Amino acid sequence: MKKKLLISFISIFIVVGGIFVVRGFTQTGVTALDDSFTREFLDEDIEVGKGFYFYEARNGKYTMWFPEDFYINKDQSFYQSNERMELVRLLSSESAKYDESIQLNYRGRSHDNKNTIESRFQELLVALSFNS
Repeated sequence: MKKKLLISFISIFIVVGGIFVVRGFTQTGVTALDDSFTREFLDEDIEVGKGFYFYEARNGKYTMWFPEDFYINKDQSFYQSNERMELVRLLSSESAKYDESIQLNYRGRSHDNKNTIESRFQELLVALSFNS
């Protein structure tokens, strides 16, 4: 009976200890990398400036340098992405003195918008062209 209890206790100790060891290896001390949702967007292999990581939008339309002390709020009202737009809100680490946030709004050009720009450009060329 004592042997079974001892084996059970050691097994539980090994499992719980293993969880803490794995958690210790995955926590980097960098806010952007410690957040699993934010980490999906970052590429650590591409070198950028000190204190930043390479960020690629989920829709693939833009990239930027992502500050290491921020993370992406996963809440639906703060993160939305589709083919033509992306809304991202970055929040500062919880250990920061002040609440800091950055809000990014990307709006791609739709086909209609491109036609409007081209037609206005043509009108401008006609209006300002020189005829001798």
